[in-house]
Amino acid sequence: MVVSGDMRIFKSPHLKQIWIESKLTTFFLTKGWMHQKFWDQAWWLVRWWPEIMQQAQIVEPGTGYEVPAKSHGKFRILNPSPERSRSDLRA
Repeated sequence: MVVSGDMRIFKSPHLKQIWIESKLTTFFLTKGWMHQKFWDQAWWLVRWWPEIMQQAQIVEPGTGYEVPAKSHGKFRILNPSPERSRSDLRA
C-alpha cells in the first residue's frame, strides 16, 4: 500500500503504467493536502488512517483512491484502466 501526494503517478501515462503493473493499492492525497501546514497534514492523515487501512484490506490490489483534504467525506476511486468502472466506495 502507498500513500502519496504525487498525482503525476496517476496522470502521466508512463508512470500510470508502472503503477498499474505494480498492483500497489494507492491512496493519493488531493491537492488540498499540499496547501496545509505539516502538522495539519499529519493530523488529517492520522484521522484518515483507520479508514485507509480498512479500505486497503478489502479492495482488489492495485486500486487507487483520492483522499479528500478534509477530516470527513469519501474516498474517490481512480480508474486506472477501463475494466475498473466502480465509482465511490465507503468513507
